[in-house]
Amino acid sequence: MFSCCLILFSHHAFLFVYGFKTDLRDSINILQNSKDLKEVRLNWPKGIINYNVDEQAYSSSVRADIKQAMRIIESNSCIKFNLVPVQESGDKAWIHISNPNKERECIHEPRLMQNGEILLVLGYDCLTKKDLLHTLLHGIGLKDEVTHPHRDKYIRVQWNNIQPGYRHLYRKQSAEIAKNIVEYDPLSVMQFHDHAFSMNGRATIAPLEPGLLIYPSDSLSQLDRMRLQVYFGHECNKRKVYDILNMCKSSSNKNNVQALSFNVNLGQLDPSSEEDV
Repeated sequence: MFSCCLILFSHHAFLFVYGFKTDLRDSINILQNSKDLKEVRLNWPKGIINYNVDEQAYSSSVRADIKQAMRIIESNSCIKFNLVPVQESGDKAWIHISNPNKERECIHEPRLMQNGEILLVLGYDCLTKKDLLHTLLHGIGLKDEVTHPHRDKYIRVQWNNIQPGYRHLYRKQSAEIAKNIVEYDPLSVMQFHDHAFSMNGRATIAPLEPGLLIYPSDSLSQLDRMRLQVYFGHECNKRKVYDILNMCKSSSNKNNVQALSFNVNLGQLDPSSEEDV
């Protein structure tokens, strides 16, 4: 049974995945300068994800499941989801979870609309916990793990077994992007299972390690959590500073009001009462 193990040595972290050692410190330093990282931060300042769920497209139970998936992401990162009304105008990014065409299959590509809208379609056959997490992370900006530029060290894509209409989902990201992302993570919730989009029942992803099973986690992996922290840690720190400043400002205003009230009360004292004492 192969697994992922995180080991810390004197503040130096290594991830051992299927026999390959990855220096997490190098991965973090590289990711911090990436183009993808800058775009994600631009979309979601202060780590706040504005969203709206179409109540006409999904039942109350499905909407509750979506909220639960959001809570899982929040509990494993510093991200905060913020419910907003449907945005008719403006250019700030927001996620609109809807299904205007009543689609049933999984949709792995967010659709960029006007007015900052990022349309996320949750197909009616793709509403498991893993599917919801996977799609929400797509909306935030994460890619399918099978497109990772380093994937060929770990897996082999079986192109002849993939339905033609889905082969584009398996295309590797460019070598230039390879410098800008965390190492490939076969345990990621963003990883396809080994028979995804098969047209003949055969595997579409084959492991390079004998006996290794390609089956993604139904929750966030260690590297998923690390990736979110690196993407949003800086913006979340901005939010914390902003909240502290607002708290101090609010406290200062409250103290000023109390001081003003105290002075007014002093001014209302009857001087004759002091003489009588």
